[in-house]
Amino acid sequence: MPVGLLGQPNLDPVSPMGRQHLRWFVRLITVKVLCASVLYAAATPTGFSVLGVLAAACGVVVGWRSDHARVGLCLTFLALLNVAVGMWPSTLNHSFLELMIVATLVGFWPQRQGDDTVDGLAVRVIWCVTLSVWLWGGVHKLAHGYYLNGEFFALAAAFDHSILAEHLRWLVNGSRWLQGVEPLAVSVATPVQIPMSMPLLAGDWLVLKTLARLLVLAEVLLPLCVLTNRFKRAGLIGLVGMQLLIAIGSGEYDFAITGTAVLLLALPKLARYGYPALMVAALAVATMGLTWAMGGAP
Repeated sequence: MPVGLLGQPNLDPVSPMGRQHLRWFVRLITVKVLCASVLYAAATPTGFSVLGVLAAACGVVVGWRSDHARVGLCLTFLALLNVAVGMWPSTLNHSFLELMIVATLVGFWPQRQGDDTVDGLAVRVIWCVTLSVWLWGGVHKLAHGYYLNGEFFALAAAFDHSILAEHLRWLVNGSRWLQGVEPLAVSVATPVQIPMSMPLLAGDWLVLKTLARLLVLAEVLLPLCVLTNRFKRAGLIGLVGMQLLIAIGSGEYDFAITGTAVLLLALPKLARYGYPALMVAALAVATMGLTWAMGGAP
């Protein structure tokens, strides 16, 4: 088994098992893009959005078989590009990651059966791109913005009504309960009207700052662990856990599905059941999104 860009892999992407998982990975990506195209068309019903749905649907059907996967991936790329351009400047960050993943699969997918070297190269490029997203996300939080000292979490807990904000208030109020202090009440202020003083106690800031720094530490260290042979498996499992916690804690389900799918390429025991589960999760998230877009309860 050759040593690639990420050292000795836990799963050889060109082995029979590895190629089966790669095919499931491709199927999952095409289904995710179809879901994104349907949601975009429901929110913005135009000729281009409808064509995007048709392209994505053809990408799923054509790309389901490995011998036509490249054609299906080309259609998937066009559909995803249509969504990314149409949503600009509100395009989701991970849409660009998915564009890079699909473009890599299109560029390196074998033109003939048995071209195992191309399979392995595609997986390693995808790995490097995705690991860099986690790593540099953590580095940027260290150097820029208002994340490291808990400011981002504090603003959400005090003034927001998102899934993340609700869970942050659970943590803060759990700390307050231990201290015998009244729970935190959500302010009616909007981000534009946020006052100079924050309705948070010193203990609240300690909880939020600790959580922020633990997440930054995980985003920086876990990808680095994956780059080593000794701590690779621990890093992989840690990244899967981090993705699941972020998804549950903040509602970032879409990126969690993509990130976990990439990680499963190197976790064969989990991949066998993981890809079908992620497929169901992607369809469930799309169904909830479509319900919300059509005016129903999310």
